[in-house]
Amino acid sequence: MAVSILKNADDLLKLMKIKIDNLIADNRDTQFFLDWVEKKASRIKSNLKPSSMRAAYHYLVHVYRDNKAEQIYAYLESRDFMDSPGNYYLPRKIESQLINVKELLSSSSLLLYSLDPNLYKSLNKYSSDYYKFKQNSQFWEIAESLFGKFSTSSLDYYSFDNRDSPQHKYGKTIFTKYYNLNNLLIYCLKNSNNVSQEVMKEIDETLLLPIAEIEKRKREIAE
Repeated sequence: MAVSILKNADDLLKLMKIKIDNLIADNRDTQFFLDWVEKKASRIKSNLKPSSMRAAYHYLVHVYRDNKAEQIYAYLESRDFMDSPGNYYLPRKIESQLINVKELLSSSSLLLYSLDPNLYKSLNKYSSDYYKFKQNSQFWEIAESLFGKFSTSSLDYYSFDNRDSPQHKYGKTIFTKYYNLNNLLIYCLKNSNNVSQEVMKEIDETLLLPIAEIEKRKREIAE
Protein backbone atom coordinates (compact mmCIF):
# COMPACT_ATOMS: atom_id res chain seq x y z
CA MET A 1 0.00 0.00 0.00
CA ALA A 2 1.20 3.51 -0.85
CA VAL A 3 0.91 4.65 2.77
CA SER A 4 3.50 2.13 3.94
CA ILE A 5 6.20 3.07 1.42
CA LEU A 6 6.10 6.79 2.13
CA LYS A 7 8.51 8.30 4.63
CA ASN A 8 5.70 10.51 5.89
CA ALA A 9 2.08 9.73 4.97
CA ASP A 10 0.49 12.82 6.53
CA ASP A 11 -0.32 14.59 3.26
CA LEU A 12 -1.67 11.44 1.59
CA LEU A 13 -4.03 10.63 4.44
CA LYS A 14 -5.21 14.23 4.71
CA LEU A 15 -5.94 14.18 0.97
CA MET A 16 -7.86 10.90 1.36
CA LYS A 17 -9.95 12.49 4.12
CA ILE A 18 -10.77 15.52 1.95
CA LYS A 19 -11.78 13.31 -1.00
CA ILE A 20 -14.03 11.17 1.20
CA ASP A 21 -15.75 14.20 2.74
CA ASN A 22 -16.25 15.76 -0.69
CA LEU A 23 -17.93 12.60 -1.93
CA ILE A 24 -21.18 13.67 -0.28
CA ALA A 25 -20.45 17.37 0.24
CA ASP A 26 -22.79 18.81 -2.36
CA ASN A 27 -26.02 17.19 -1.16
CA ARG A 28 -27.92 19.31 1.36
CA ASP A 29 -30.02 16.45 2.73
CA THR A 30 -27.01 14.23 3.32
CA GLN A 31 -25.23 17.05 5.12
CA PHE A 32 -28.33 17.63 7.25
CA PHE A 33 -28.20 13.97 8.26
CA LEU A 34 -24.51 14.20 9.22
CA ASP A 35 -25.30 17.36 11.19
CA TRP A 36 -28.20 15.62 12.96
CA VAL A 37 -25.92 12.74 13.99
CA GLU A 38 -23.20 15.12 15.20
CA LYS A 39 -25.63 17.09 17.36
CA LYS A 40 -27.23 13.96 18.83
CA ALA A 41 -23.89 12.34 19.65
CA SER A 42 -22.35 15.51 21.10
CA ARG A 43 -25.16 15.87 23.67
CA ILE A 44 -24.38 12.53 25.30
CA LYS A 45 -22.03 12.55 28.27
CA SER A 46 -19.68 9.63 27.75
CA ASN A 47 -16.05 8.59 27.98
CA LEU A 48 -16.24 7.34 24.40
CA LYS A 49 -14.48 9.24 21.63
CA PRO A 50 -16.80 11.60 19.71
CA SER A 51 -15.98 9.78 16.45
CA SER A 52 -17.02 6.46 18.01
CA MET A 53 -20.25 8.03 19.23
CA ARG A 54 -21.03 9.32 15.75
CA ALA A 55 -20.27 5.96 14.16
CA ALA A 56 -22.53 4.27 16.72
CA TYR A 57 -25.36 6.66 15.88
CA HIS A 58 -24.99 5.94 12.17
CA TYR A 59 -25.18 2.24 12.97
CA LEU A 60 -28.23 2.68 15.23
CA VAL A 61 -30.07 4.62 12.53
CA HIS A 62 -29.60 1.76 10.08
CA VAL A 63 -30.53 -0.83 12.72
CA TYR A 64 -33.76 1.06 13.31
CA ARG A 65 -34.49 1.25 9.58
CA ASP A 66 -33.64 -2.43 9.06
CA ASN A 67 -35.90 -3.50 11.92
CA LYS A 68 -38.75 -1.36 10.61
CA ALA A 69 -38.32 -2.70 7.07
CA GLU A 70 -38.28 -6.28 8.39
CA GLN A 71 -41.57 -5.64 10.20
CA ILE A 72 -43.18 -4.41 6.99
CA TYR A 73 -41.74 -7.25 4.93
CA ALA A 74 -42.88 -9.86 7.46
CA TYR A 75 -46.44 -8.54 7.18
CA LEU A 76 -46.33 -8.36 3.38
CA GLU A 77 -45.17 -11.98 3.21
CA SER A 78 -47.97 -13.11 5.51
CA ARG A 79 -50.85 -15.25 4.20
CA ASP A 80 -53.43 -12.59 5.10
CA PHE A 81 -51.73 -10.03 2.89
CA MET A 82 -50.79 -12.38 0.04
CA ASP A 83 -54.36 -13.70 -0.24
CA SER A 84 -55.55 -10.22 -1.20
CA PRO A 85 -55.91 -9.67 -4.99
CA GLY A 86 -53.14 -7.67 -6.69
CA ASN A 87 -50.74 -7.74 -3.75
CA TYR A 88 -48.13 -10.18 -5.04
CA TYR A 89 -45.65 -7.67 -6.47
CA LEU A 90 -45.54 -5.26 -3.52
CA PRO A 91 -43.39 -7.54 -1.31
CA ARG A 92 -40.82 -7.74 -4.15
CA LYS A 93 -40.63 -3.93 -4.17
CA ILE A 94 -40.19 -3.80 -0.39
CA GLU A 95 -37.55 -6.51 -0.62
CA SER A 96 -35.44 -4.39 -3.00
CA GLN A 97 -35.61 -1.53 -0.48
CA LEU A 98 -34.68 -3.93 2.31
CA ILE A 99 -31.52 -4.97 0.44
CA ASN A 100 -30.54 -1.29 0.29
CA VAL A 101 -31.03 -0.89 4.04
CA LYS A 102 -28.97 -4.01 4.75
CA GLU A 103 -26.08 -2.66 2.68
CA LEU A 104 -25.97 0.42 4.88
CA LEU A 105 -26.35 -1.64 8.05
CA SER A 106 -23.44 -3.86 7.07
CA SER A 107 -21.06 -1.07 6.03
CA SER A 108 -21.86 1.11 9.06
CA SER A 109 -21.33 -1.84 11.43
CA LEU A 110 -17.89 -2.51 9.89
CA LEU A 111 -17.01 1.15 10.33
CA LEU A 112 -18.05 1.06 13.99
CA TYR A 113 -16.00 -2.11 14.51
CA SER A 114 -12.91 -0.50 12.99
CA LEU A 115 -13.26 2.62 15.12
CA ASP A 116 -14.18 0.99 18.42
CA PRO A 117 -14.24 -2.84 18.61
CA ASN A 118 -15.34 -2.81 22.25
CA LEU A 119 -18.32 -0.56 21.56
CA TYR A 120 -19.22 -2.71 18.56
CA LYS A 121 -19.15 -5.85 20.72
CA SER A 122 -21.53 -4.17 23.17
CA LEU A 123 -23.98 -3.57 20.32
CA ASN A 124 -23.68 -6.84 18.39
CA LYS A 125 -26.85 -8.44 19.76
CA TYR A 126 -29.04 -7.06 16.97
CA SER A 127 -30.54 -9.63 14.62
CA SER A 128 -32.11 -8.83 11.25
CA ASP A 129 -34.54 -11.66 11.91
CA TYR A 130 -37.66 -9.73 12.91
CA TYR A 131 -39.01 -12.68 14.88
CA LYS A 132 -36.10 -12.66 17.34
CA PHE A 133 -37.94 -10.20 19.56
CA LYS A 134 -36.05 -11.02 22.76
CA GLN A 135 -32.63 -10.63 21.20
CA ASN A 136 -33.49 -7.27 19.67
CA SER A 137 -35.12 -6.13 22.90
CA GLN A 138 -31.80 -6.78 24.64
CA PHE A 139 -30.01 -4.86 21.90
CA TRP A 140 -32.10 -1.72 22.44
CA GLU A 141 -31.72 -2.01 26.22
CA ILE A 142 -27.93 -1.98 25.83
CA ALA A 143 -28.05 0.85 23.29
CA GLU A 144 -30.21 2.98 25.57
CA SER A 145 -27.96 2.25 28.56
CA LEU A 146 -25.07 3.70 26.53
CA PHE A 147 -26.80 6.56 24.71
CA GLY A 148 -30.07 7.17 26.52
CA LYS A 149 -33.50 6.91 24.94
CA PHE A 150 -33.00 6.58 21.20
CA SER A 151 -35.48 8.90 19.52
CA THR A 152 -36.91 7.55 16.27
CA SER A 153 -39.41 10.32 15.51
CA SER A 154 -36.90 12.38 13.53
CA LEU A 155 -35.43 9.43 11.63
CA ASP A 156 -38.26 8.79 9.19
CA TYR A 157 -36.98 11.25 6.61
CA TYR A 158 -33.54 9.65 6.66
CA SER A 159 -34.79 6.25 5.59
CA PHE A 160 -32.30 5.96 2.71
CA ASP A 161 -34.84 3.87 0.81
CA ASN A 162 -37.50 6.30 -0.40
CA ARG A 163 -37.79 8.77 -3.25
CA ASP A 164 -37.00 11.81 -1.10
CA SER A 165 -34.00 10.43 0.71
CA PRO A 166 -30.34 11.37 0.12
CA GLN A 167 -29.62 7.72 -0.63
CA HIS A 168 -32.13 7.62 -3.49
CA LYS A 169 -30.99 10.92 -4.95
CA TYR A 170 -27.36 9.82 -5.03
CA GLY A 171 -27.84 6.25 -6.15
CA LYS A 172 -27.88 2.99 -4.30
CA THR A 173 -24.29 2.75 -3.13
CA ILE A 174 -23.10 6.29 -2.34
CA PHE A 175 -23.47 6.14 1.45
CA THR A 176 -22.15 2.59 1.52
CA LYS A 177 -19.12 3.87 -0.40
CA TYR A 178 -18.75 6.74 2.09
CA TYR A 179 -18.66 4.29 5.01
CA ASN A 180 -16.30 1.88 3.25
CA LEU A 181 -13.82 4.61 2.32
CA ASN A 182 -13.81 5.92 5.89
CA ASN A 183 -13.18 2.35 7.00
CA LEU A 184 -10.16 2.19 4.67
CA LEU A 185 -8.91 5.50 6.07
CA ILE A 186 -9.13 4.19 9.63
CA TYR A 187 -7.28 1.03 8.60
CA CYS A 188 -4.46 3.14 7.16
CA LEU A 189 -4.26 5.23 10.33
CA LYS A 190 -4.13 2.19 12.60
CA ASN A 191 -1.61 0.26 10.55
CA SER A 192 0.88 2.99 9.66
CA ASN A 193 3.88 4.06 11.69
CA ASN A 194 4.64 7.02 9.41
CA VAL A 195 1.67 9.22 10.31
CA SER A 196 2.08 12.01 12.84
CA GLN A 197 0.01 12.10 16.00
CA GLU A 198 -1.25 15.53 14.97
CA VAL A 199 -2.75 14.25 11.71
CA MET A 200 -4.18 11.14 13.37
CA LYS A 201 -5.91 13.38 15.91
CA GLU A 202 -7.18 15.79 13.23
CA ILE A 203 -8.70 13.00 11.13
CA ASP A 204 -10.27 11.24 14.09
CA GLU A 205 -11.84 14.42 15.45
CA THR A 206 -13.44 15.33 12.10
CA LEU A 207 -14.56 11.85 11.06
CA LEU A 208 -18.22 11.64 9.92
CA LEU A 209 -18.77 15.37 10.35
CA PRO A 210 -20.68 17.59 7.90
CA ILE A 211 -18.57 19.86 5.72
CA ALA A 212 -19.77 23.02 7.49
CA GLU A 213 -18.58 21.73 10.87
CA ILE A 214 -15.22 20.62 9.45
CA GLU A 215 -14.64 24.05 7.90
CA LYS A 216 -15.70 25.76 11.13
CA ARG A 217 -13.13 23.78 13.13
CA LYS A 218 -10.41 24.60 10.60
CA ARG A 219 -11.14 28.32 10.98
CA GLU A 220 -11.07 28.05 14.77
CA ILE A 221 -7.65 26.35 14.64
CA ALA A 222 -6.32 28.98 12.23
CA GLU A 223 -7.37 31.78 14.56
